[in-house]
Amino acid sequence: MNWSNGEMDAERLDALSVLQNAISYQFRDLDLLDLALTHRSYANERPGGSSQDNERLEFLGDSVLNVIISHLIMERFPHCREGEMTRLRAILVNERSLAKLSKKLGINQNLLLGRGETLRGGREKSSLISDAYEALIGAIYFDGGFDKVFKVVEKHFEPLLDQGLGDDGDFKTKVQQISQSRYGCLPRYRLSELKGPQHDKTFGAEIFIGGQPYGYGIGKTKKEAQQKAAREALERISGEQP
Repeated sequence: MNWSNGEMDAERLDALSVLQNAISYQFRDLDLLDLALTHRSYANERPGGSSQDNERLEFLGDSVLNVIISHLIMERFPHCREGEMTRLRAILVNERSLAKLSKKLGINQNLLLGRGETLRGGREKSSLISDAYEALIGAIYFDGGFDKVFKVVEKHFEPLLDQGLGDDGDFKTKVQQISQSRYGCLPRYRLSELKGPQHDKTFGAEIFIGGQPYGYGIGKTKKEAQQKAAREALERISGEQP
């Protein structure tokens, strides 16, 4: 199958060489990498509009990525139930996470965009650059097979799998980090609305780790209640043997 969008000049070849080092994969077919970085806006502006774009690779990469991330979660968190694993996968492969990873690797700077899309700031659009990461995964799968793309994804996501992923506050982040590393699962929160007038309600939150209650908090907002529950859980965890 011919993937090429045209002969690449020396500058493009140098840029793709740097990118391959960043993503930890060397393509056998460099045209395939170039295609993964070709946005529809660029393809439409080519003479005759006959160039291919990366949307088909994005379709493939989305499926490959979900399979690999699911495998890694199953492997690293053997005690997590289905709902917890689904929630973690959603955190790892959402648009914001993939866009951040794409920028870190320099994928967005190597995209082939049309003039209009470039002027509209396409290299900073989360939806566009997260799609490009999925297209890259699809391209690696085509170029090297499942074992190779598995190793690439594992390396890219290892920091996220090893660290806490919560961003709702200090206590929640800390208890999530400890829960993942020590117990192999994510904490869950159960919220309840306590008595109070409509303009001054009070909320309660209970935190569970591995199905066991670890703390309870009350606050004027749901987040405040969760933070207090997380703080209480940290106090209990600190008294347990690792």
